[in-house]
Amino acid sequence: MKQTLPFCLKRNCFGILTLGCALLSLTATAQSAAPDTLQTGYGAKPAAEITESIRQLPSDQLNQGLVTSLEQLLQGQIAGLRVMPSGGAPGAGATMQLRLGAAVFGNSAPLLVLDGVPLANSSASERISAFAFINPDDIASVALLKDAAATAIYGSRAANGVLLVTTKQGVPDKKIKLTYTTTAGISVLRKKADVLSADEFRSLVRKEFPDQVGLLGNENTDWQDVIYRKAFSHDQNVSVSGTVGSTVPYRVSFGHLNQKGILKSTQHRRNSLAVSVNPSLLQEHLKLNVSVRKVDQKVDFAAPNAITAALLFDPTQPVYQENNYGNYFTYLDTEGKAIESVSSNPLSLLEQRRDVDETSTLFGQAHLQYKFHFFPALSLHLRYAFQNQDSEYGNYQPMNMISSGSYSGRGEEHVGAIDQDLKESFIVLDQPLESLQSKLRLTAGASMKKLTTYSENRLLNTLNGEQMEGNHIYYKSRIESVNLYSQADFIFKNRYSINASIVNEQDSHIVKQKSITGALGAAWDIAKEPVLEANKTISSLKLYANYSNFNKTGFYKNLQFMQIQQPDHSVVKWNAGVAWGVAEDRLYGDINYFNTNVSNFALATPEANKIAYSSSFMEGGAIRSSGVEGSLRYEAVRQADLKWSFGVNVSYAQSEVVKLPYGSVYYPYDAGYLGSNVLSLGESPAAFYLLKQLYDAAGKPLEREYEPNYEMRTSYHILGKASPDFTFGLSSDLLYKKWSAGFLIRGATGQDVFNNSDAYTSSLFRANQYYKLSNIPSSYFENAFEYPQTQSSHFLEKASFARLEFAQIGYDCGKLWHNRAGLKVTATVQNAFVLTKYSGQDPEVTNGFDDWQYPQPATYSLGIKLEI
Repeated sequence: MKQTLPFCLKRNCFGILTLGCALLSLTATAQSAAPDTLQTGYGAKPAAEITESIRQLPSDQLNQGLVTSLEQLLQGQIAGLRVMPSGGAPGAGATMQLRLGAAVFGNSAPLLVLDGVPLANSSASERISAFAFINPDDIASVALLKDAAATAIYGSRAANGVLLVTTKQGVPDKKIKLTYTTTAGISVLRKKADVLSADEFRSLVRKEFPDQVGLLGNENTDWQDVIYRKAFSHDQNVSVSGTVGSTVPYRVSFGHLNQKGILKSTQHRRNSLAVSVNPSLLQEHLKLNVSVRKVDQKVDFAAPNAITAALLFDPTQPVYQENNYGNYFTYLDTEGKAIESVSSNPLSLLEQRRDVDETSTLFGQAHLQYKFHFFPALSLHLRYAFQNQDSEYGNYQPMNMISSGSYSGRGEEHVGAIDQDLKESFIVLDQPLESLQSKLRLTAGASMKKLTTYSENRLLNTLNGEQMEGNHIYYKSRIESVNLYSQADFIFKNRYSINASIVNEQDSHIVKQKSITGALGAAWDIAKEPVLEANKTISSLKLYANYSNFNKTGFYKNLQFMQIQQPDHSVVKWNAGVAWGVAEDRLYGDINYFNTNVSNFALATPEANKIAYSSSFMEGGAIRSSGVEGSLRYEAVRQADLKWSFGVNVSYAQSEVVKLPYGSVYYPYDAGYLGSNVLSLGESPAAFYLLKQLYDAAGKPLEREYEPNYEMRTSYHILGKASPDFTFGLSSDLLYKKWSAGFLIRGATGQDVFNNSDAYTSSLFRANQYYKLSNIPSSYFENAFEYPQTQSSHFLEKASFARLEFAQIGYDCGKLWHNRAGLKVTATVQNAFVLTKYSGQDPEVTNGFDDWQYPQPATYSLGIKLEI
């Protein structure tokens, strides 16, 4: 199913446009775009004309170091955008959430628009991020549209904002430029999980289980040292840019990433190729942007239970043992056969089992813009874009691995594919109205998208490679959507702005659909008032406000083509704010109040032991969220040889359930075996639903004794919440002659984490069971539980934190090789420390539940950038 790079025969229109680009370039001239323009999906627009405070972040202002994903670039950079890593595994993505989102858990990520093309937030692989195919080195800038009027033209997809990602392109009238960057780094385990040492474990067994002392071994094995390693990674990127015949700018780049994980056997390899040409032709009346990206990834994963097995495996046993099971220590019966009901050797899970995902992505677009000769204010845009992604995943366990159970070896294979085609056309009228000292901009168009997804799962007997009968699942779907959109911008006297949008969406899998998004925004550029134009202190001052209403209803079709009614789902948003700058923007910032009301909201809960979510709508329910966010940047020193600036962004947000049709609704995490969440009127939708632990006079928890909840006639209470009150980022940049330095500290306060791992294992019951002894967390000595307390509030902890995202120092060596080359060297540390009172390995976990996830490592790297 892999698709190779020569694809023009399949994509005829794409090949025609590419050929047309080459022919027209013979007599064309080119001009660069204005630096203050924002490349949205519907043409370039001056950032000052958008009715919200927005700044475009160039790549050199984003996170630095061994950065391997788009999400990693953005952590802590933008007020209101929370980027939560799903762990530290190579190739793992992150959950992005703008403010508190429009869903309960699940997907609240902004719509990602790559060079004007909206991307589907889905991947052919269930294990790799949907955006992992984007090489961070190819990114030129990032901008986040948060508020109603700016985002509404994208329709319902933009309910959680729009992330505009612009990639690097060739610059007109420039000589050939060669850029080579390399980053090499070492990643290490930042903090070990706090479990008993071998000596502590022996003491516990002798005291509590004297009749089981004979099961103890003679070794002192730290299983965390066995499974973790110092991991070397490197990222190589080379690009060539220039202009063909002085008329056609181009850029070609190749990247190779080899990232090893700190957990043995885990690794992410990515090869990426990107080609783009972007000429401006016919005296700037015709512009073309043609680009192609081909990315191949291979990710080696660990067995899902490898980390848990290492933390619970008996530390008195050896790593190796002579046997028929790969010579890994194994619990054997009297006949020398493996006892299959006990845990596998942790190192065996990593070295004997293979979990590999190979994903190939082909992404391309051709965007044509023609400015009419007889009416230059009017332009026609045509775009064709596609994304084809194939994924093949397999996990295989050999016959001599005891976790294979009764099978003679075991395997699982998954094949997935996504094929997305986008065709759209729109017109833009950008007309100055000089007599009114005004400007009118009108946009209207239509887009058609086809999204085909395919997946197939099958279990194999790895002894002979044959498929096991009755274990085959096949799924294929095709969704077509049509969007009709329009937007109007009116700027009066260069300081009063009004923006309005309306979008009508139709999807093939929804019948009798009514989906309308409308938005209105206004801004007042006070600094351009005549009374302030001569003021040298105030460089900018703008007030703005936005409102939008998204409403969608209809009937979903299921696999049997039956109609399932979707409730009238709506999202109403409004915001107001002010942005300012003083002393030629040496000090600038903004502050913004936002309010979001969601009715019949989406409820997405994780399926047991899976990454996937099952989604439904809470009919009759409503959630309201509001808050304040702001940012501030101050250039404290501005001299020829010394520049120093620092910045801060802060977001405060609260969310509550304001309407429920049937009273409180509780829904379990991990199929109800551990802690749970609850939806209750007046409470946060991210609240926990737990048994409220009682304690003795000395502060020790009392076994199975809980405070009754008379109001709800149960012992369960609504306690804490997984979402933070505050998120923040604090950064600083220093430039002294050829030296540079910078750092970013990000964090969150007010959230709680339920320590699932300790709740499930911190008890005597877990230490002695199933013909073996198991290690337990050190927290046992604090609680002394005899049995697991999987829903006790004792394990709900405050999880506020401050993390050093990165700190970097660099030296610019200047011009070399007869002034033909420039060289810069940087040294970076990432995630060196986390300040928190949380007792677990990391306070930043998915959905507020800590299940001993893959730890985020500390990384030390050296980077070199050479430009010729």
